[in-house]
Amino acid sequence: MAGNIDNLKLPLRRYTGNELITLNKDKQDPIVEGILFPNDYVLLVSEPKVGKSILALQLAASISSGTPFLDTFKVSKAYKVWYFATEGKDEDIKKRLIEMKKMVPFNLDNFVLFCSAGFRLNTSIGKNGVQQLLGLYKDELPKVIIIDALYLAIQGTLKDDGVVNEFNYIIRQFAEKCDAALIIVHHTKKPTIMDGKLYSPENKMGEIFGSIFLPAGADHIFHMGYNKKTNLHSLLCQSQRSGEIAEFITMKMEEPTPLGFIHVTEEKSGGNPLKGFLQACSQGLTIKELMKKTNSSRASIYRWIEEEKNEIEQVSHYPAIYRLRNETVQNEK
Repeated sequence: MAGNIDNLKLPLRRYTGNELITLNKDKQDPIVEGILFPNDYVLLVSEPKVGKSILALQLAASISSGTPFLDTFKVSKAYKVWYFATEGKDEDIKKRLIEMKKMVPFNLDNFVLFCSAGFRLNTSIGKNGVQQLLGLYKDELPKVIIIDALYLAIQGTLKDDGVVNEFNYIIRQFAEKCDAALIIVHHTKKPTIMDGKLYSPENKMGEIFGSIFLPAGADHIFHMGYNKKTNLHSLLCQSQRSGEIAEFITMKMEEPTPLGFIHVTEEKSGGNPLKGFLQACSQGLTIKELMKKTNSSRASIYRWIEEEKNEIEQVSHYPAIYRLRNETVQNEK
């Protein structure tokens, strides 16, 4: 555990001696495999009206109930989620949840929805409000905080480095006191037209609206897109610190009832290919090794593991190693 220096009244965590090389297992295990780890700061960005709020609600629902996100990404257990909706009508959000509940289980006792267009965190009202929430719910704080959307949760222009830095400080302090991961829903810049053609930067970081300190402060960033020709949505993660986040996910939206996204996986001849590779390697394989052997995405590997969860087990966490369960190996012989 970190050394206690609370008596010095400093907002610091101190590590020394063996603490420097001792990992906290609870901090290594993902909240949502391939998507979210403890204490992460995540940006979910897209153009307007692509469906990012629906996806954020679906993620919150899966976390609240401990059920796989998109029926693919394992949620380690049910956690409490605080969802701050700064745009949209209260009743419309609740209608979305009613339709979503038809396809995505969620635990009503673990899901807290706060609605307000006037809760700007970098104001005196916002700062006082955070302190009141921390005191009022001190025994039932969330493990995940979602703010949807950023532009109504902050006072001042998002292009101002000072404004964004102050917001980042306040929201990180909020998340730290809750020991929670943080997800911020935001939008991209308006499309740029150059020489009569739509211009899209190769690096998606350049599409995020506002100060450079917005993407700089995030542990990873998901860019959500929509292809009108295929009617498919996508999540692209070009920027991450951990190397454990799914780089690309293809999804299809179901609407209006039920409401939510479905993961669209790669098709492999012969079906799920993992068992064959794991059969040949009794000590197990990491996600990266499975990706290399199958020439598949991280998202597809997680999907196939979930499909074969009764026959494939995780035997270590850092790094995550998977192998066939003993009874499966015996039956194959």
